[in-house]
Amino acid sequence: MGSEKKRKIERQTLTKKQREFCEEYVRTGNATRSYMVAYEKTEDEYDMCSVEGSKMLRKQEIREYISELAKVKNVLVEEEWLCDRLIEIINNPATKEQDRLKAIDMLLKTTGSYTQKIDANVTGTQTIVVTIDDEEEDDDIESD
Repeated sequence: MGSEKKRKIERQTLTKKQREFCEEYVRTGNATRSYMVAYEKTEDEYDMCSVEGSKMLRKQEIREYISELAKVKNVLVEEEWLCDRLIEIINNPATKEQDRLKAIDMLLKTTGSYTQKIDANVTGTQTIVVTIDDEEEDDDIESD
């Protein structure tokens, strides 16, 4: 049996509450609070949730699922950080036009806005129109 198939079988053995615990744990990093959220416990049950949350983290299938979720989260967080940084560069009035265009290009690549290269024979005259809405006047942007 392949490791991928085995991993899917193990994931299926997790209950809905266990998956919720894992998802909350990846989001918060707090086992007690994650247990409280997943199992709908109150503050009065905090001590019990602390013990149970700790027990959950000792289970192999729980740790593996958390590890898988964390990998996905890290990729999404890195992509989100990059997009936020590029948007800051694009919106900064002190940014040179050339750098702004490069940041726009990188943002479009990061978000998957570009499509795959397609081989095609094009005949005749082609017109490509690109419009970038900017709240500032064009005169204010020129800082090169």
